[in-house]
Amino acid sequence: MADIEHWERVAQGIPSWHDRSQIIAKHIPTGSTVLDIGAGAQTLEQYLTPECEYQPCDIIAGLDVLFCDFNTGDWSAIEQTYDYVVCAGVLEYVENLPAFLKTVCEFFTHEILVSYNPFRPGIECPEGWVNRFTQAELEELFDAAGLGWAQVDEWQDQLIYRGRKL
Repeated sequence: MADIEHWERVAQGIPSWHDRSQIIAKHIPTGSTVLDIGAGAQTLEQYLTPECEYQPCDIIAGLDVLFCDFNTGDWSAIEQTYDYVVCAGVLEYVENLPAFLKTVCEFFTHEILVSYNPFRPGIECPEGWVNRFTQAELEELFDAAGLGWAQVDEWQDQLIYRGRKL
């Protein structure tokens, strides 16, 4: 069972997350539908063009927020597909990343945008993370999920990828 109080605190956000959201938003065209998995404070929405349709999805319930608990496999609130799925600062908390990637590939018709902080020698794993893949291991997981992927940016220690179904 997820620690809801912990995620409520995390959802308040770190101000610099705005920078990451702004970087990711520039890869989403005007008029797109967007599912933001692990939306937290929903900072991405303010950087999308007004013509985009934004749908937050998170373990923290809220007005217009679809409930999901990716570690228990509860995706029942997601009833449609979106042009884009965004997973910013989420993958590090996923217990079964291969299954997660296969599932979220069902939710987008165009692309997925993800950020991930890969294992690098000398960088400690922050509290709460449940996986720590190297960059090469992460990219192998993208391949195994049937994604054609490219690294499109970096933010702090995180790599930002876009992926399309092959």
